[in-house]
Amino acid sequence: MEHFYQKVTFTHEEKELLVNLLKFEKIIEDKRTNKSTNKLKAEAWDRVTNKFNNNTFVTKRATIQLRRCWEKIKKHAKDDRTKEIKTRMATGGGSPCLPSQDYVPGVEEVVPHLMIEIPGTIDSNTIFESERQTETSITTTCTISTRCKTPIMSQSILQDCDQSVLRRYLDSTQTACETMNNQINEHLTSRMNIIISPEAETMEPTDTCNISSPLMPRTELPYTERRRRLASTAASEVITLRKNNILKERNEQQDLYKIRRSILEIEFQKESEMLRHLQKLNSIKEMNELEILEHQRALRKIELQRALEHAN
Repeated sequence: MEHFYQKVTFTHEEKELLVNLLKFEKIIEDKRTNKSTNKLKAEAWDRVTNKFNNNTFVTKRATIQLRRCWEKIKKHAKDDRTKEIKTRMATGGGSPCLPSQDYVPGVEEVVPHLMIEIPGTIDSNTIFESERQTETSITTTCTISTRCKTPIMSQSILQDCDQSVLRRYLDSTQTACETMNNQINEHLTSRMNIIISPEAETMEPTDTCNISSPLMPRTELPYTERRRRLASTAASEVITLRKNNILKERNEQQDLYKIRRSILEIEFQKESEMLRHLQKLNSIKEMNELEILEHQRALRKIELQRALEHAN
């Protein structure tokens, strides 16, 4: 049986109801266009149409009418956001931009990607100050918004944040260790070249020769093979001592890295649990608000019917 629906302009209350119903159908704003996804989108629009038409205070609508209305709502929200950004970034700051009459609250919860922008608190004619970062500094900022009421989106943001923070920390720690090892190896090589150099073999023999090292006092020894042996022994002791110090520092850095990583994992686990709890509370609150709205509409209809009966 064919249904003929009236072409009546959507009221603001009907638009609010449509947006509230779309909050629970996330598949509608999925960017995939394969066959299975399109089928799920069509089923979701059928459910939205049935729920919309089951309300008594609205005009019966077809699915195509609801889809066109939703596209217009998104367009008005995007236009308002663009005007707000242009006004704020104007020279001198500009006057505050008020939302238009066609704006419907809650659109940003259904399509959050329309509200993405580059944050900035300065005018367009201000010179940007360059921020310097040293190679050894590690600054990682992870902001988790508790306003996000979409469970799938918030979980993906949390997982991406966990992986990015750990990846940056691991890369910076590995780079610092490699730089330190290269500097130590270069220093030890230069010291060895100074202590045992080819120039010492071409020196003319003398009666005595002064020799000193960090592990033994300055003494006077004859220029014989014993001098080379003592110099080699002193150099090997210095190298062994420095290698032990390097290994000790490396072990300490590894222990510190493990401790910091465990702390980060504990903190992220706590934040994820808190976020899941907030999502659950928000979903319950939204369901309660929708039920209250439906009860209010039904009560208003009953009051109107009673008023008509008394008038007749």
